[in-house]
Parts: sequence; C-alpha cells; structure tokens
Amino acid sequence: MSESMKVSGNSPTADALSPGLVNLQHRLHHSFQNSEYLIQSLTHSSFAYEAKRPGEDNERMEFLGDSVLGIIVSHYLYETHPKATPGKLSQLKSHYVSASVLAGVARKIRLGRLLRLGQGERKTKGQAKASLLCCALEAVIGAIYLDGGLEAAQKFIFSWLPELMAQGEPVDYKSQLQQYAQARYGCLPQYRIVQRQGPEHAQTFIAQVSLGGKKAQGKGRSKKEAQISAARRLLGKIPEMNNSS
Repeated sequence: MSESMKVSGNSPTADALSPGLVNLQHRLHHSFQNSEYLIQSLTHSSFAYEAKRPGEDNERMEFLGDSVLGIIVSHYLYETHPKATPGKLSQLKSHYVSASVLAGVARKIRLGRLLRLGQGERKTKGQAKASLLCCALEAVIGAIYLDGGLEAAQKFIFSWLPELMAQGEPVDYKSQLQQYAQARYGCLPQYRIVQRQGPEHAQTFIAQVSLGGKKAQGKGRSKKEAQISAARRLLGKIPEMNNSS
C-alpha cells in the first residue's frame, strides 16, 4: 500500500484503542496496522462538523467500501451460482448489499454503539438508524481494504455472507406483486420516486407503488431497492396474499 493512501497524522497503536474498538477488531476478523482507518470509518459527518474537522469523516471510506463489497459479493455469487442468469445474479446482489441486510450485519457486530456521532444524531438515536449503520458498515469495509487489502476485506465479508445465503434465496417481492396485479387487475403496478434524501454520493430513495386504489412507500439506497421495499409493503396490505403465506 502506498504512502499516499494512508490517513494523515500519527496513527495510534493497538494499545491506544479503547476496549470496545479492540473487541470490534475481533468481530471484523482483522487487526488494524493503522488504527486511524478504523477510527475514521466510525466517524459520522455530524461529529466531524462539530469538531471542526471537515473531511475527517467516513464518507469517502463508505464510497470505497461500497465498491469493495460489490466486487466481492459479485464474484462470490458468480462462483456459487454457475447456472444463474445475469438478471438473477443482479437480483441476488441487490439483496445482499441492500441497506436492510447491511444494517442487520452492523447490528450483529454491535457497530452502532461505537459510532462517533454529533450531538444532534445522538439525540435522535442515530446509532440505531438503519441508514447510518449501513453506511458505517461500508466505511468499515473500506477501512479494512485500505489497511489489509482485498483479502482482508473478503475475510470479513465471508464471515457473514455465506450464512445469509444459507437461509435461502430472497423473496422477489416485485415479481410477486406483478403476478398478482396481472391476475387480479390485468395491469402492472405503477412505481414512482417521490423523494430523494442525503448527499449525492449516498442518496436514499423513497419509492411509491400504486395498485387497485392501494398505495405503499419504501426506502432504499437505489431506486430498485426502494421499489422492492414498496412492493413488499403493498403486498402486506393485500389480505389474500398474506393468507396464502
């Protein structure tokens, strides 16, 4: 790793880390050589702003971690699903890198309690927000990659991805709703994006789906993820679909 990729400043040693961060490294299956990577990956922009240290938050690491996660998950799905079509692989990848899944992983490794948040975020229980947990997990993956390379990032991701996949393939809520709509109404559900939230590099989309006088909204980090969430919520409002499960 080149010197230009390292975080500036003196890096604290492992002994300088709090017990919580030392224990977190065990759950990440990685011991950081440069502890500043780990600390910055847990630093929300609200904390950096209040500390008057702009740019020393985890947003750039989140951007990097998103790409690292994507290539590792894509390669794993390619190897484990040799007969899957590109469309099927894309559907599976969208699920395993979705905000809800990543937030669940973050909760499992108890990431929320270690986030460095500004006062406003702490007051609104930011450490429990799915959006913050998802972004922090991606930032941590980016930090692991910077510190230990692709193999280290893969080791952490493989500590939870195969277990998730063993639980069975995700439900295709959009296809379920489309099949119901065609059988019941002879038409397709109507989707539209009603709102965008967050900075350009990490936007959250809110989609609305309408069918037969019913409406539902869902949130996601991509338009597709938001539409899937909306479809799942609308299916929950349809009695015959719930009775059949």
